[in-house]
Amino acid sequence: METLQSALTQLAQAQIRTQQNIDQMTGRIDSFVYEVQRVLTNQSDRLSRIEAAIESNADAIGRLTRNSEADRAAFRSYTERTDAMIGRLDNLVDYLMRQG
Repeated sequence: METLQSALTQLAQAQIRTQQNIDQMTGRIDSFVYEVQRVLTNQSDRLSRIEAAIESNADAIGRLTRNSEADRAAFRSYTERTDAMIGRLDNLVDYLMRQG
């Protein structure tokens, strides 16, 4: 009977240790889950900001590209007008040289 009592006492102690281990692991798991959720939330926030920055940069690049194309067209027009004026001035100089 004493052996049975001793075995039951050991079993009860083992059950208490097992429950303590379970409680400790539950706490660790809860902490881990909390940290994972926190990290994922932070990463999600960062991803949202990065996506917004990418969209903003894409818009800016589009605007700059359009502006560059407009500037290029204006420069071509300016060059054509300048070349035409130089041609007319050359003709005028030639005419004046022949007159003189």
